[in-house]
Amino acid sequence: MSNYTLDPRGLANVTQVINRFIDEKKIAGASMYIARGGAVQYNECFGYMDVENKKPVAHDTIYRMASMTKPVTMTAIMQLYEKGMFRLYDPVAEFIPEFADIPVAVQLEDGTVAYEKQAQPMTIKNLLTMTSGMPYGERRPGRATPASLKMADLGDSGVLDGLSTLEHVKTVAKNVPLAFQPGTQWLYGFSHDVVGALIEVLSGQRFGDYVKQNIFDPLGMVDSGFFIAPEKADRLCKFYTLDGELTCVEPNRGNPCVQPAFESGGGGLFSTINDYGRFAQMLCDGGVFGSERILGRKTVELMTSDHLDDVQKKTVFRNWKRLIGSYSYSLGMRVMVNPAYCGYNGTAGEFGWDGATGTWFCVDPKEKLVAIFLQQSVPSGHEWYEPLLIPAIYSSLV
Repeated sequence: MSNYTLDPRGLANVTQVINRFIDEKKIAGASMYIARGGAVQYNECFGYMDVENKKPVAHDTIYRMASMTKPVTMTAIMQLYEKGMFRLYDPVAEFIPEFADIPVAVQLEDGTVAYEKQAQPMTIKNLLTMTSGMPYGERRPGRATPASLKMADLGDSGVLDGLSTLEHVKTVAKNVPLAFQPGTQWLYGFSHDVVGALIEVLSGQRFGDYVKQNIFDPLGMVDSGFFIAPEKADRLCKFYTLDGELTCVEPNRGNPCVQPAFESGGGGLFSTINDYGRFAQMLCDGGVFGSERILGRKTVELMTSDHLDDVQKKTVFRNWKRLIGSYSYSLGMRVMVNPAYCGYNGTAGEFGWDGATGTWFCVDPKEKLVAIFLQQSVPSGHEWYEPLLIPAIYSSLV
């Protein structure tokens, strides 16, 4: 028996867990992929990608990957890092001047907002580690800040509609303040969309073209990109609610078959389970897949290390209680630092990310394990399905 063989009884646990999700109508359908030692040992489809038409999930079903775009964007920027195009501590404004004078919004005790100058320039590493202070648009009580409300207002105004990736990012820089001084806190936000624009500046290519040429094509990711060819449109999985009724709710994200002007480095990717499996396996194997070298081994090690200091860790994952204490943040991904805190039977050093559309993946270099779970729901359901699915996945390790 190979040291990397997966136990059939453990894999049966995975099947049982996902079937229960389907039977309880928590999700409409899903794809599950597990590889170990470089060999795909579990690749199963469950339920329907289109409930109304009884169309089952298939291995070539296309998913909106949402924030699972971020590790791809990090891989692209780190390729340019290897080419000596920038230093991690370079100010972002050296490449996109609009970032030089973004004010920092500070809410005072009387409810008014004051604006400070940046005490230190925002660096590229601040973008990669989500310590830049750049927010997403957020209005929910308890999460909204003066900066996030400005971002939400800008998005609602229509000013960003039709802008290219670089112009989109420049317009945000001109209109939205930072939520805090760069480097002083962690905030999940717009940082990696800025990285997409930075890739355009550094490479001289459109962001999507760069990623296709340097990541998707070498890895054979034939169904991945920022839009879908019209002949593949019938393979796009539909969205369903998580309320037990499986109501179809199509997202307002534009026509998926039209190339967007703004290619979101934070969440714009479409892909399949097999395509993303190739990408994740490349990370697991230290930057190489087959004969293709995408990143150097030491670059992958840097990319997947814990990058937060003790002060930044006080704010990491504050909106995701299931991760607090268990995970820190690397470059675009979570990284496990203490499995016991979240009750997972995983491994320190495991890394990965998930997406707001219900997507999730992990890579465990020590165990040579890659696991990917894709489904499409609103809301994503991570808080309930991860704690049930992850123990089943790890139960298959012999």
